[in-house]
This record gives sequence, C-alpha cells and structure tokens, in this order.
Amino acid sequence: MGFCFQFFRTLCVLTVRISQPITCTMALRIAVLFSLSQLLHRAVSSQQSPASGIEKSIFGWKLRGHTYQTMMAELGPECVIACRRDQRCQSFNFVISVGKCELNDRTKEARPEDFVPDQDRFYYRRAMKRGTLFQLLWQI
Repeated sequence: MGFCFQFFRTLCVLTVRISQPITCTMALRIAVLFSLSQLLHRAVSSQQSPASGIEKSIFGWKLRGHTYQTMMAELGPECVIACRRDQRCQSFNFVISVGKCELNDRTKEARPEDFVPDQDRFYYRRAMKRGTLFQLLWQI
C-alpha cells in the first residue's frame, strides 16, 4: 500500500501542477484501482507461471517408490498442510478411495520414470523455495 500512497501523492501533485480537472478524490480512486489491478495480475501470474513454485494437483497420476510416510485424511488439503510442515516432504500422492496421504521425498521432475498413471490417486508437488549453496552452507 506504500506504493498506492506514493502513486496517489504523485497524481495529486501532477493535478496541481498542470491544473487539470482531476481532483485528489479521483486520483485516489485511480491509485486504488491501479493497485488492485496489480494485485490481481500478480495472483493470476503466480497461478500460471511454473517458475512461481505453485502447481495444481494432477489427477490420475502418482509418484511411485518415494513414499516415506502415510497418514489418513478426509481431504487433500490436509495432506497439503502435513507436507508443508515437514521439510522432507517434496510432494505427495492422495489415495482417493481410502483417504490416505503418501508423503514423498522426491518430485516427478526429479524422478520422471517413477511418475505413473493411477486412476485412484492424484499427485501434488509442494511449492519450494530452494536456497543457494552459500545459504545452505551458512546454516551448517
């Protein structure tokens, strides 16, 4: 919102300098609409960009052979929360018929040969922000 205020102030200053019929109220409305459009653009871009680290679930597929923990869950979002809380978790499979999460320590990108069809599951990759080698060594 700091940007919104700065944008609003700039519009007011320009209004005074060029004596246009734009009032400060109109400038505020323009600034708010501009800010909302920027937020909407970022939200849509983050859902569509693979570089954003966000991926939707993929129905009918699973990652085979990399499950290190299972848990019962009524819905997939419970698995998302469990995976986010566990640093080892990189992805999970959700077994639809029994309501079970299979937390994986690999992703389909790391092991594409283990990404196989299964109509009773969906696969989900955790959004990860990996650090640089320097950042990892600094933590040691």
